[in-house]
Amino acid sequence: MAEGEDAAHAGGRDHRIHRTGRGQKIFRRPCLGRIRRRRVDVIGHVGGGFTTNHLKGIREKLDPLIQKECPFTVRPETNAPVTWVKPEMVCEVALSGWSEDGVMRHPVFQRLREDKTAREVVREKPLESRDGGP
Repeated sequence: MAEGEDAAHAGGRDHRIHRTGRGQKIFRRPCLGRIRRRRVDVIGHVGGGFTTNHLKGIREKLDPLIQKECPFTVRPETNAPVTWVKPEMVCEVALSGWSEDGVMRHPVFQRLREDKTAREVVREKPLESRDGGP
C-alpha cells in the first residue's frame, strides 16, 4: 500500500453485527467518491481496515446523513442494497494504485478525516497516461 488518498463517504451496505448480542447496524463496504464541481464521482469501495469499533462509530456519524437518493452522478452497480448518505464525511484510505477508469485498487480504511471537508478532497496523485507521462 504505497499511496494514501482521501475520499468522501457516500453510502454502504447495511449489515448487522451480533458480537455485542444486540444486532447493531453498521455499514459494510463503504462507497467512496470525490466531489468535482456539481458531480460526485465513484472512486471505489473499501472492504478492509475496519475494527468493529470503527464501524460502529462511523455508523453513528453517518446516521444523520442518510438519504434516499444515490448521491453519485452516475449510480454505481451494487450487488446488494445500499444505504446512501450525503457525501460529507471524509476518510483516508491506503491503496495500491488506480484503474484506468479512476477507481481505487485495493483500498484499505486508515482513519476518518474530521479536519477536512468533502469538497476539499482532491486526488493526491494524478493518473498517468498509458505512455507513462502525466
